[in-house]
Amino acid sequence: MFKSLIASFMKRYQNSTDVGYVTYDLQIIVEALEKLNYSKCGQDAMVVMEGIAKRERWALQMFDSSSKFPVGLLFGNFYQLGNFDECIGLRQPVSNLNEVPLRGKYCLADIELFNTKQYDGRVARSFETIKEKPRHVHNSTMYWSICVPSSCSVEEVKIVVREVFVLATEQKSLTVKLTGDRCHEDKPQPLTTTEIIYGCVIGIFCVFTILATVFHYYVLREKERMNRDAESARGSNSNLLKEAILCFSIIRTIGKFLTTKSSSLNLECISGIKLISMAFIISGHTFLFMIGGPVQNTNFYEKARHIELRE
Repeated sequence: MFKSLIASFMKRYQNSTDVGYVTYDLQIIVEALEKLNYSKCGQDAMVVMEGIAKRERWALQMFDSSSKFPVGLLFGNFYQLGNFDECIGLRQPVSNLNEVPLRGKYCLADIELFNTKQYDGRVARSFETIKEKPRHVHNSTMYWSICVPSSCSVEEVKIVVREVFVLATEQKSLTVKLTGDRCHEDKPQPLTTTEIIYGCVIGIFCVFTILATVFHYYVLREKERMNRDAESARGSNSNLLKEAILCFSIIRTIGKFLTTKSSSLNLECISGIKLISMAFIISGHTFLFMIGGPVQNTNFYEKARHIELRE
């Protein structure tokens, strides 16, 4: 059934210049889907394949948002992230309101490529040069995304992903890791107890801040009405509870933030130290995110490393 759909797809795209790449990817996916044994996930996948053969937009989006071959693997690009928003945002158009539309689920699996010393397969041998790069000496994991119907379980996605890589690379010694928190779909998520407690604490703080600001406004109006300056008012009416409440006032906070008066503690030099420290922190975090995040041009770090060693 799946192979007949691929034949139909190839016939529709026989005049396209991309047919070789597209149909090869689809053929691998079709052969991998045969491992699902016509489960609910497999049936929904068949609906997607039928939609692709008919060139329906929602089905093409599911295929388009998944990672495909080739995508710079031999250059050291181990992050194949696909398109997250396109995947979870797709919906199958339905004519019957009682029919549940097919929705997309985005999963990001970890593919362990070099878990043994012996590599088999025509593509696996090509990764030898990439494996020796300094950035990937301790990182032989590829992050590979796939967009599947929302009815597919984590185990079913793992089966499909592993079969896709086995068929594409002829390397049977790879390992696929995927957990539930690495699969996402667009559906309401229930609040956890921790989130509820955190929301209540933040809500109480916001309410107290508003009340403190209103109280501060009332105090300022009283000072104006009594025609007293701040020093006399503080001397006659100030108390510990009142000052504690005014600490949460937005009026006082903004006033202290925008003031240009010198502090009586004479610690203005700390402001410069804080500025320099924050600049180092921001630049350091930016560099760490760039180093640890998805990188396609791994040669950039190798060149920088060689320059550093020469110096």
